[in-house]
Amino acid sequence: MKRLDYIFLSWLITVVSVGLMLPIAKTTQDIRINNPLNKEFLKWGKSVGVDVSFCEKLTPGWEYLPSEINLLRPKKDVYDVIIFGDSSVSYGVSPSVLKQVSNKKIGFFSYPALGVSDKLIDFIRRVSKEKLSEKGVVIMMFDPDFWLKGYNQPQNSSALEKIISEHTFKTCLFCKSSFLQYEKAKQTFFNQNKVSEYFSLPKLDFYEPYIEPIVAPKTNKQKLNRRNKQKNNEKRFFIEKNHVLILKENPNKLSGPFKNISGKPVYKNHLDAFLSEIDETGLSFVMVFPLTHDKGIYKKLINLEASMQGKVPAINLNLSLPDGWVIDMQNRTHMANLGILQQSYLLGQKLKSL
Repeated sequence: MKRLDYIFLSWLITVVSVGLMLPIAKTTQDIRINNPLNKEFLKWGKSVGVDVSFCEKLTPGWEYLPSEINLLRPKKDVYDVIIFGDSSVSYGVSPSVLKQVSNKKIGFFSYPALGVSDKLIDFIRRVSKEKLSEKGVVIMMFDPDFWLKGYNQPQNSSALEKIISEHTFKTCLFCKSSFLQYEKAKQTFFNQNKVSEYFSLPKLDFYEPYIEPIVAPKTNKQKLNRRNKQKNNEKRFFIEKNHVLILKENPNKLSGPFKNISGKPVYKNHLDAFLSEIDETGLSFVMVFPLTHDKGIYKKLINLEASMQGKVPAINLNLSLPDGWVIDMQNRTHMANLGILQQSYLLGQKLKSL
């Protein structure tokens, strides 16, 4: 069979199957499970005066489409602060905690592997014109590797690149991105084989094991890697829309900033174009360097701060840890367990004064 034949056949099987089961399907949005760490969350919330009752129930999953990012809603909200970031935000910030602590209206545009680029800065300018208050602030919060991605390079996700470039989201019926949506549809409608509490169907897995390795091998490999991570004492849930709580056994620990590390302006040339372009926007930018337990990541972060040479205000959350706090982390700049609430609290405290 030719590649197009595989694609069409897989699409047809998926659409027909989902269509037949739609009347009795139960969506993943209806599936809510008890948070196994809820008592710990409530105890911590009480100690700092934050309502974390929204954490009692969790929604299984962690993947969402770029078109589902909150900030893209047609509703004309106006924000005091808009936060742009990669998975450091998606897997590291709770909007509810951040808003409570900062007492500000905050918008979010975050997506895993979102990189700082010239098109992103232009997108920030356009969005801020529509949604940021007159004295509002733009926050940029990224893993250092996505700060240092080629400034003129496109995003890893073509759908994300289209949104940033065109402020629209388009799909092609017979292309790889369509199948990513069909996979999401299957998860939504069947919730891992269960379409109701009383009836179940065999898993619709024709495309993934037989077709996807041929037409989209990279995507297939990424899925397998993510599933292996989940099996490694780790589970992921939506704690709020577009924001993911990672529950991890034996997490990495952060108990204080690294000592005797000073930043050097080694990335100055890389940041020249970025600093010039944000200056032209006329917006107020603040860089936030997220928590990390990784010494190599931390060194890159403080080198980035030094490379900005004071031209943009920076908040280094690693220097804000209260005595006695121990933060659970998954890896790099991803929080785990209670860590997502703790980092949000620290950031909220900093945003109060903006």
